[in-house]
Amino acid sequence: MITQGDAEIPLNLLSGFPGPALCLTSGSPGHCVAALGCVCILRQSLWLRSCRTYVASYRGITVLKSLKRSNFAALALLILTTQSANAGLLFTNWSSTIVGGSLYTGGGPCSIASCFALADNFSNKGAWVVTDITVYIVSFPSVVTAPGWRYAVFTAAGAQIVAPTDAAPTFTDMGPYFSSYELYKGVISGLNISLPPGAYELRFTNTQSQGVYPAYGASTSSQTLTPGFVQLTGSSTVESLLSTNRTQRSEEWAFELSGTEVPIFRDGFEGP
Repeated sequence: MITQGDAEIPLNLLSGFPGPALCLTSGSPGHCVAALGCVCILRQSLWLRSCRTYVASYRGITVLKSLKRSNFAALALLILTTQSANAGLLFTNWSSTIVGGSLYTGGGPCSIASCFALADNFSNKGAWVVTDITVYIVSFPSVVTAPGWRYAVFTAAGAQIVAPTDAAPTFTDMGPYFSSYELYKGVISGLNISLPPGAYELRFTNTQSQGVYPAYGASTSSQTLTPGFVQLTGSSTVESLLSTNRTQRSEEWAFELSGTEVPIFRDGFEGP
């Protein structure tokens, strides 16, 4: 049991929520109670005389709220932020349909051959939690069923947000491009990437094969950022995802980001 003033909060109400949580409470900063990593914030110097608590669920947010207050406007809130069960589309840079085009390689084993990666930019005006990355490529069955896939996220200025990370995309064959080349949709899921508003760059490669090429949208979307994707060239000492050897291309490599937008309170706190 957590006690805040006269408000008693059963600990079992906190189970099952990954947090983080904001605990807006009366009392002094030294009296803040932390549970499951929640952050306690002194909102103002208010004192609870008596209160009842209840749990109200609204838009995936569980709010523990004080109902009965003294003469002062006392308020105790425990807010546990949870991700939406269904991720929504946050960003796409293509529309109409996926097509093939110029075959700029986006892979290769740096230790024994030339290696490359694909990189393209995106931006967000609000805070995001990215749970899924979808990439569109041209490749071969023997490549998409093999390991070696890696991705990274950087700011547009080049600061690392997500270090080069091994991934196991789920690939869907979207049909033939030409000859033995196929169009594929690959989804990297189960992510938890927090991105404050800003400009970023997604990077993607296969470390085993050069047979990985960008696919494109027949048309671009309203979210598309110019000037197009970048082909990164690695070496025996620098993997392609970390390379500063950049070749600007004019085409837009098709990719999508899905997840949740983080709502903001009027006073700046995250919430509904």
